[in-house]
Amino acid sequence: MVHGIFMRQQPHSRSLWILFCCVLFAGMTLSCEAAKPSKPKRLNPIRQTVHKSSYTIDTAADKKQKEDSETVRIILRIKGPDKKLIKPEEIFLMGPHGEIIEADDRDDCDTGNEENSGLPLSVNPGVNSSGGGGVGIGIDLGKLFGGGGQYSYTKVGFFRKDFVSGMKLKLVLPGEKEILIPLTSIAEPAS
Repeated sequence: MVHGIFMRQQPHSRSLWILFCCVLFAGMTLSCEAAKPSKPKRLNPIRQTVHKSSYTIDTAADKKQKEDSETVRIILRIKGPDKKLIKPEEIFLMGPHGEIIEADDRDDCDTGNEENSGLPLSVNPGVNSSGGGGVGIGIDLGKLFGGGGQYSYTKVGFFRKDFVSGMKLKLVLPGEKEILIPLTSIAEPAS
C-alpha cells in the first residue's frame, strides 16, 4: 500500500518527499549530537577571588606542585562578613548529579607555619641598645618552635581526573553554611 502511494504521486513530489526525509534525518542527527554531553575538560587552578553572599573566597594554585602530578592542589582562604578568616569544616567536589568526591589531601595552615620558613633568625634595621642606628639580630621563636598562630589558609588536593569542568567545589563552613563554587570560575582548561 505504501508503495502504491509513492507510485500515484508526480515525479517531482517524490523528490520533494525524499528531500524532506533527508533534511529531517539530518536535523535529528545534529540534535542528537548537540544533546550528547561533552567530555569534561581537565582544569588547572588559577589565582582568583570569588564573592558568594557576604563571603570572600581567595584561591590559588599550589606552586610547589609538579605539573605532571596526579593530583591538583589549591590554596583556599575564606573571609567571612566580618573580614575574619574562616576555617572550612569540610571541602569536597560535587559532580553534576550530586555525587561527592572527597579530597585526597588537606592541610590547614597556621600563621607562622609556612613550609619554607628558613632559619629561626630575624634581621631588623633600627635602633641598637645604645640608642644609635644599627642592625638588630634576634631569634624568631615562632619559627624556632613552629607556627602555633591563628588559622591562615587551607591547602586541599584532589585527583587530577576529578578536577574537571562540570564539577563544583563545595565548602562547608561552621554553622552548616554551604558554599558552591563552579570549578570553571577558579580554574582554566589545562593545556
